[in-house]
Amino acid sequence: ACNVVNNLTYIDDIYSWGIFSYDKVNDNVRGSLRSRGPIVNEVATKYNGGGHIYAAGVRVKEFKEIDNLIMDLDEVCKLYIEDKNK
Repeated sequence: ACNVVNNLTYIDDIYSWGIFSYDKVNDNVRGSLRSRGPIVNEVATKYNGGGHIYAAGVRVKEFKEIDNLIMDLDEVCKLYIEDKNK
């Protein structure tokens, strides 16, 4: 999943994204977040993760938590776009 997550880097209309997979051994969902501007590691810390400003990882118990994470990423992107357009 780590190599695949970088494939979206060159799509201009996408500012942040993530790839998620179920880890059967540890019974959790692991995710990799990437960004072309918005800071994603702050979002990742809310979901048992962390990392770099534009590349971070998360680990949650269930896929339903990913819906909230995506809403948080959307909010970070909206703020980034607003700041960028000032």
